[in-house]
Amino acid sequence: MQKFYLKDYNVDESRFSSFNKDGTLYINVFFHPITSCPYCNGALSKNGYYVKKIIHSFSTFQPVVLICHMRRYVCKECGKSFYQENRIALPHQSISKFTIFLTLESLKKATNTFDSVAKYLYISKQDVINIFDQFVECSRMKPLPKVLSFDEVYIGSKIINDKYSFVLLDFNNKKILICKQVMKFHSFCSII
Repeated sequence: MQKFYLKDYNVDESRFSSFNKDGTLYINVFFHPITSCPYCNGALSKNGYYVKKIIHSFSTFQPVVLICHMRRYVCKECGKSFYQENRIALPHQSISKFTIFLTLESLKKATNTFDSVAKYLYISKQDVINIFDQFVECSRMKPLPKVLSFDEVYIGSKIINDKYSFVLLDFNNKKILICKQVMKFHSFCSII
């Protein structure tokens, strides 16, 4: 189970199965049964399955879809019905928590784009954007000026290791917004 990163999700390993179709790996996932009602601790009767497909990008070689079979139960005593808890994905999400984590980790690299992360993890570009918007809170600089100038300036200092500074300038007001010593452009992207 660890090879599919499903160990901590209450998955019944004895009922695990998988198949390939059109270059996508489909994994049938069943959860351990519930023994008593979470509301009244009463006895339960089974009442069918609810099937949910979840994108689970643990492999960079092919897309992976989990077919989660969540049993529906009815309590014999209080009459309430409910499904097994799905810990693989957040509520109302069709992407696994693991894939969300990988997406956010991949976006930490300044050289990765939404499009490159989407291709790497076999999800859509819009899914990557939605994950970013949902889980990343960016503090923005003040509104940018109408004319923004930027340049890399050679400072040639023997005191510091980096011989170049990157400068952002409000051209109309002649004010320096950012002046940072950077060696490479991707280093600068990490400070913005």
